[in-house]
Amino acid sequence: MNESPEPRENEPEPDPTQPPDGASPPPAGWVPPAGGSEGAPAAPPPGWSATPPPGGWPTPPPPGWSATPPPGSPPPRRRFSVLAGILVGVGAFILSALIATVLVLSSLGSTTSGIGPLIGVAVTFLIAPVVAIVMLFSPRTRPGAAGILIIFAAGWILLVGPCVAPAFVGYQA
Repeated sequence: MNESPEPRENEPEPDPTQPPDGASPPPAGWVPPAGGSEGAPAAPPPGWSATPPPGGWPTPPPPGWSATPPPGSPPPRRRFSVLAGILVGVGAFILSALIATVLVLSSLGSTTSGIGPLIGVAVTFLIAPVVAIVMLFSPRTRPGAAGILIIFAAGWILLVGPCVAPAFVGYQA
């Protein structure tokens, strides 16, 4: 038995701008679409509002404004990159190795032995990393300083450690 309710003659027709009984009201500022509600969404998308944001609607840029700099302006400053730091680190490490080699070879002919040449070698391999640590404090030079420290850490592990360790094995103070 399909009985459809017949409209009552005394009951007013529902207002299309008001939600039916039991439905939640539309968001504040929502205006129903013009021309009726056929084919139109029942509510605006979430987060959408017809009221302007607190600061007002965004304004377009002024005429003649461009996101690119004018032709006569200087190019943007480039930062010291990690790759540049790695290249500087390789050069500084090779220079430190040459200075350390000269210090060790100059001490071979001396009649007195001691830890002096080893301290000189250690100092030559500590100068560049200390400078790189100071460079870490500046945002412009931080990537390059990281590259220098990467090379020196790898160099200490691969070269300096195995070369210096035998000198300390037999050393008695």
